Amino acid sequence: MARIPTGWKIACLALALRLGLALTAPQICPSAWFAADTGSYLRPLEEWLRTGAFAVAGAPEVQRTPGYPAFLALDGLTPFRPLLLPVLLQCLLGAGSVLLLYRLVRAAAGERAAAAAALCLALEPLSVLYCARLWSETLFVFLLLAACAALPRSGLGAGLLAAAAVLVRPVGLLALPPLAFAAARTRGGWRVSGALAFLLAALAPPAAWTLRNQAVAGYARLSSVATAEMHSFRASAVVADRENRPPREVRAEFDLRSRAWLASLPRKEALDLMETETRRTLAAEPLRYAKLHLLGLAGILLSPGASEWFALLGREKAYEAGTMGGAALAAQIGLGILLLGLWSLALRGLLLRPEAAWALAPLLLSGLLMAAASFGPAGYSRFRLPLVPGLCALAGLALAGSRPRDAR
Repeated sequence: MARIPTGWKIACLALALRLGLALTAPQICPSAWFAADTGSYLRPLEEWLRTGAFAVAGAPEVQRTPGYPAFLALDGLTPFRPLLLPVLLQCLLGAGSVLLLYRLVRAAAGERAAAAAALCLALEPLSVLYCARLWSETLFVFLLLAACAALPRSGLGAGLLAAAAVLVRPVGLLALPPLAFAAARTRGGWRVSGALAFLLAALAPPAAWTLRNQAVAGYARLSSVATAEMHSFRASAVVADRENRPPREVRAEFDLRSRAWLASLPRKEALDLMETETRRTLAAEPLRYAKLHLLGLAGILLSPGASEWFALLGREKAYEAGTMGGAALAAQIGLGILLLGLWSLALRGLLLRPEAAWALAPLLLSGLLMAAASFGPAGYSRFRLPLVPGLCALAGLALAGSRPRDAR
């Protein structure tokens, strides 16, 4: 009887955990699969399927890129419960990410470290959680890991996978420089052609979508999501801190103003007004903004993510109101201990096996850059997700110890 490879065993464990959560959560909360932003992906998809135009209420959509809506469109291939297929596919992609990480770490540090890293990712709470939520994170992380895995074999193939990741989440553009560096690096030296092939393939599809935005809306950028969220979260956070007011109250005022602009002006003019107000607000108080951004970054890196588990179960409002009692405290402590353990092991792995960590540097640096850019004042723990595979890789190095690389 053929022996099942270790990586596949761990991937099957990951799949079982993710499927179990994804299929059980709706029994507790019927809307468990639906996250705050799910509708912003479904609305342009519905019009895309109905009219052939990627738009919302007849206006060209420039906030969402087409990657994740196209993924959700696979739901139309089955007669099952609406959006069941995308959730099941996300569970498969989550397990696939575990297998990809296993292979990346095995190439850098051997079988023992690879198994430990894959097991860390298989069990990591947020990675399990987001397979059951219709948000773009799981697909994005899978494509990022697939691009990293493809780099040694094909810069062109890795570039196309990276381009797909960017069209799922535009923040993926920040991953391109570290990945291009890895594409140029070979065992025998440096190969500039590899980096050029990677960058050409990675930038061409996002550039084409940017030209589309310019043609249909006069907006020559890949996405307006950064403009909208910088206005809604970053600029409003500075004003709230200065005036000592609740951040949500000030954010509601900013959102009301931006909606009025979007309703009464051409899309580009409204976005330009939002950018101008954001730039003026942040430039007036750079030190205050820097403080808020760093606090938010700490939230991204260190928040246990308990609120996101309660949101999955439909208890987010009760959690935020502080009426969950001991359950909220227990969740915070338990998830906090797990996160602290992951960070501790990652740090130890970095110090113990720096040569292997260097081989994994593109993945690590990509995750760090995206976390740092993903909204200081809105420091949600889900923005940590692209960094999690890198942390798990380093944790695997620590758990494997300082033994030499295993024979493969």
